[in-house]
Amino acid sequence: MDRKTIAYELFGQSQWDVLRGLNIRWLAGGGLRFNIVNKDKFLLALGVGAMYEFEEWREPLDDSTRNVLEGQLVAAEIPKSTNYLTTNFTINDFIFFNMILYYQVGYDQTVEFFRHRINADSNLTFKFNNKLSFIVSGSFSFENRPIVPITKAIYSISNGLQYSF
Repeated sequence: MDRKTIAYELFGQSQWDVLRGLNIRWLAGGGLRFNIVNKDKFLLALGVGAMYEFEEWREPLDDSTRNVLEGQLVAAEIPKSTNYLTTNFTINDFIFFNMILYYQVGYDQTVEFFRHRINADSNLTFKFNNKLSFIVSGSFSFENRPIVPITKAIYSISNGLQYSF
């Protein structure tokens, strides 16, 4: 684990979600990470930074079908503030938890209002031995003003086995 109190970070990301109509999203940015607590079995850190984001969505043809495969492309390019709070901790030798909560905001000049996004991801890992673990994962995403008319909040919960070679 990195023991520095303050560190710089650079990042980039690309994603798509055809079923929701997200043709492409890419972003790049950087910031500072502040390790508030950094012990052997517990980490609490805060990150603050800036990023540039490009999104291209297919607008649904109508509300009844929500067909996103044939709709018009709508794009947005927004500089944003990006901030996060993260924690990792070891409950005991067999149980680990980690979570990250992001808050991103930017002013969209084309429509003259702020767009806010909250994302959260967490994992609870139950280690059976050095090779096999059971993982429960959850994620949540909320956008106050999506680029196109889609569900503002989505979440997922999944379980799985992890085998380490």
